[in-house]
Amino acid sequence: MTAGNRSIDVVALKADLEQIMEKYGLAPESLELVDSLENEPNPNRASRCFKIEKKIQIKKVITLEDRLDTLKLLSKFDQADLKKIEGDEQFVKHLLMKHICSINERWKDLHECDKWAFYNLKFV
Repeated sequence: MTAGNRSIDVVALKADLEQIMEKYGLAPESLELVDSLENEPNPNRASRCFKIEKKIQIKKVITLEDRLDTLKLLSKFDQADLKKIEGDEQFVKHLLMKHICSINERWKDLHECDKWAFYNLKFV
C-alpha cells in the first residue's frame, strides 16, 4: 500500500467530518482539529479520542510521516481493507470512524473499532 507523498489538509474536510459525527449521534463540536496532540508521546500520531468526554482530536495537517505511522499500525489488515483508505479523504474518514466506534461502543478494542470503520466507510 502506498501513501500519497503529501500532507492531508484536514481542515478542508471539516464539514464532511462533522456530518459523519452527527450521523453517528455525536455533536460536531466534539471534533477538534488541532495543530498537535498535546502530551502525546508519539509525535506521528494523527488522531486520538477521549471516550468519556466524547471528544475526538485530529491533526489539522496529517503529514506523510503521520500517515505512514498509522498505516504501520493497520498493517495486520487485509490489503482489500487498506485499499479503501488510499485516498486522503477516506484515510481521514477512517480515523474519525474508528474513534466514533471507540466512543459509541466503548467495550470494543481498537482492532474491532478499526474493523468497524473499514466496513462502515461505504456508508459515509
